[in-house]
Amino acid sequence: MPAWTVATIAAPSLVRGRAALAAGRWEEAVHDLTEALGRASSAPDQADAAVGLSDALWWLGQVDEALAAREHAYAAWRRLGDDIAAAHAAVWLAREYAEAIGNQVASAGWLARTETLVAGPSGSNAVGWVALTRAALAPDPAVQEPAAREAVAYARAGRDGDLEVLALARLGLATVSVGRIDDGLQCFDEAMAAATGGGGPAHARAAVLRPRPGH
Repeated sequence: MPAWTVATIAAPSLVRGRAALAAGRWEEAVHDLTEALGRASSAPDQADAAVGLSDALWWLGQVDEALAAREHAYAAWRRLGDDIAAAHAAVWLAREYAEAIGNQVASAGWLARTETLVAGPSGSNAVGWVALTRAALAPDPAVQEPAAREAVAYARAGRDGDLEVLALARLGLATVSVGRIDDGLQCFDEAMAAATGGGGPAHARAAVLRPRPGH
């Protein structure tokens, strides 16, 4: 079948899948994006379908399948030479392997890949996301704090509001954990101000939860 015919067939399922994903119709999104992924004739379409499929599967609690789809997206972005997009996929994989299924070895491997991918001069914001992931996955607050501070610095330098909100919240958790309550609460206040002021999306705003005293 000619490539243009495949692309013509693939496009509607990809569009439908994106729309279903945006509307929270997870089963429908999985159906359409699985079809789109199977029909995609280019690496960009494969990456687009795979990352959307991964998100939909994750919301359905199908974690293993979500991981596999995100790995597919990572491979597609690598083929395209888009190291920054690949790094974001690897960050997601590092976090989910650790937090969702407790595979610390796989998580460490994916985190190491991100650090290699963002080593170039074009990866400044991505470096911040890697630092945030290191902070989130580190068991020791003394390790979390410098990584979170690094993420905040990259966020501000790159004007990445999403990253700044989440990095400030993580920094707040780290400083509260080592007993510097006032410093930690100040970080939470900054994060909340950035989030409510438009510095971050709805999911970032939801992540900024200021702990109550005694909890």
